[in-house]
Amino acid sequence: MSALFNKKITKNIFRTPLLRNIFLLYLAIAILLPVYHTIFEAPLFNKMVIESAEDDAKIIALHLATMTFPDSNKLERDYFLNNDVITKFEKIVKDFQLEKIKMFSKSGEIVYSSDPGDIGKINRKDYFREIVKKGNIYSKVVKKDTKTIEDRTVKSDVVEIYIPLMKNGAFHGALEIYYDITSKKEKLNNLLLHSMYILSPMVLIALISIVLFLFNTSKISLERLHQEEALRESEEKYQTILATIEDSYFEVNQRGEITFFNEAFSKIIGYPPDELMGMKNDKYLDQKSRRKVFKMFNAVWKTGIPIKLFEYELIRKNGEKRTVQTSISLMTDENGQKVGFRGIIRDVSYHKLMENALRESEEKYRLLIENANDSIFIAQDESIKFPNPKGVEMTGYSAEELAKMPFINLIHPDDRDMVLDRHKRRLSGEKLPTTYEFRMINKAGEKLWVELNTAVINWEERPATLNLLRDITPQKKLEAQLQQTQKMEAIGTLAGGIAHEFNNALTGVVGNIELLEMRLPDNKIVTEHTE
Repeated sequence: MSALFNKKITKNIFRTPLLRNIFLLYLAIAILLPVYHTIFEAPLFNKMVIESAEDDAKIIALHLATMTFPDSNKLERDYFLNNDVITKFEKIVKDFQLEKIKMFSKSGEIVYSSDPGDIGKINRKDYFREIVKKGNIYSKVVKKDTKTIEDRTVKSDVVEIYIPLMKNGAFHGALEIYYDITSKKEKLNNLLLHSMYILSPMVLIALISIVLFLFNTSKISLERLHQEEALRESEEKYQTILATIEDSYFEVNQRGEITFFNEAFSKIIGYPPDELMGMKNDKYLDQKSRRKVFKMFNAVWKTGIPIKLFEYELIRKNGEKRTVQTSISLMTDENGQKVGFRGIIRDVSYHKLMENALRESEEKYRLLIENANDSIFIAQDESIKFPNPKGVEMTGYSAEELAKMPFINLIHPDDRDMVLDRHKRRLSGEKLPTTYEFRMINKAGEKLWVELNTAVINWEERPATLNLLRDITPQKKLEAQLQQTQKMEAIGTLAGGIAHEFNNALTGVVGNIELLEMRLPDNKIVTEHTE
């Protein structure tokens, strides 16, 4: 009998369009979500890590190029035979986690390599001659067990990059590094794998929950039809149930005793049906909830007007508290006399938890933005839609003033074209550097140097940019002072050299005059001119 009833419930799910569509929708989500994660999200994150690693490698390589360029400007093998130089390069390889490092002379000869077997070889590849020797950086991402630019098979994922060593516009040699990015890719893969471990059970649980929900919904639907057929004597009761039931249904008499309930009510209260029958609410309500429930029931009794969705806490048999919403209406007999109440109870405990969590999350983000040390702006339609308090402080304008003026008015005239052009190109989808510097002018007319970090976001369902600005004016002033100091030192050195050369030349002239006077002592004309 039970198996036959379960079969009917299952058939009812697929026979009812709404239940069938809900099941098919969640089944599609359960299948497509992992597929989307694997096919689209994972490759996208992998690409981002590789691009980030390649940028890191370029920064490291440029830094090392400055560190390793000899003071003599000559990249010769003898220079790299020095133990101090070798120790320095070995430390560089270790500190920067390099798979290999090489130094090339102007001719392309390898004058140093962390692999001594490379020393003395000459790079005659086209890319070295046509790209690197012309002062351009050349790089390539090489995957594990594939060949590098130099036809060498690597055992890990690396970025191979050449940095030309230039001095006064002339090519003196090149630096090549193999930057190991295996650990970064492994971290990403572990993160993606971990997310799949979390996502898959969640999807499975959601699918099972939906199946159970559909099964229970279908079961309730069939039970409702069965009760309607079995209890025809109370047609109004079951018509009301059919019209109002959503979750748990109950009926109580004038004394507050439970006289009828459905299975969902038994589940939400946590008492078996035989204990629920005739029970009063003091068994599952505390004093505060009892006062609230009494007030609502009393209002319905006096006015006859139903009350919908008033909220309170009930206590299950095991002591667990649940937050519920209840709708109640007056129940009358065939003569119109008041005999009790009927109601619907819905468990909203989970929704309350989610509401509280969302409220706390929003409060955290609000505090973070309002107390940030950097200025934060959201720019859209060439105006500032949102500034944080630090942004208002930096510009000197209120949020209302900023919303009414083009943000380009805040930019120094010499930088406006550049900033506006990058803003428009970034919104159009073009990839540009996310961080750069420019000058801005605040309300007081002060010129400020700022560093901008920007990204494209959706704001009110349209593209906008999220901008973090940091005031770097003090740093710029220090840089200018340093440059002025260096300039004065250079002028002092130059002046000293000129004076020395002039004294040398003057000494020769004086000596020649004395020699001329010695040889021609009686020549008055010569003496007059030399004197």
